[in-house]
Amino acid sequence: MSSINTNRSKIFFFLVALVLVLCTAMTGMLFLPGSWYISLYKPWWTPPSIVFPVVWTILYIIDIGVGSWVLVRGDAVLKGLWLMQLLFNGGWSYLVFGRHQLLFGLVDIILLWISLILFLMNVFHKKKVIFILFLPYVLWVTVALLLNFNLWQLN
Repeated sequence: MSSINTNRSKIFFFLVALVLVLCTAMTGMLFLPGSWYISLYKPWWTPPSIVFPVVWTILYIIDIGVGSWVLVRGDAVLKGLWLMQLLFNGGWSYLVFGRHQLLFGLVDIILLWISLILFLMNVFHKKKVIFILFLPYVLWVTVALLLNFNLWQLN
């Protein structure tokens, strides 16, 4: 009987992680770059527009799996950091594409980056696979942070 409850619990937390990550991803669909973003001066190294949805889709899929593990097995600190990175992730699209606030977006993405680094530091000794899965996310957010900083400087 307890294995049935354990499986139900795992399914429940997977679904919770799925819903939370999908809600975060929705901000990227609700607040699109649009003509405002297209008109901005951009650094020469800005990735092509098609790269963003592809990379973010992959990262969100990874985040669903990581999130479900954290919600099932993670301690309160990991749960808090995982939820914090989702909040900052969703907030960025709203601030930059919804409100056209590059400076506030920069502050948000710096907080996102810090929350991801803290998450990695806390998960490193607990689950190396989660650490490795989150590395591309941190690298991509680093690129996005630098791009946001350059956009703020240039515009």
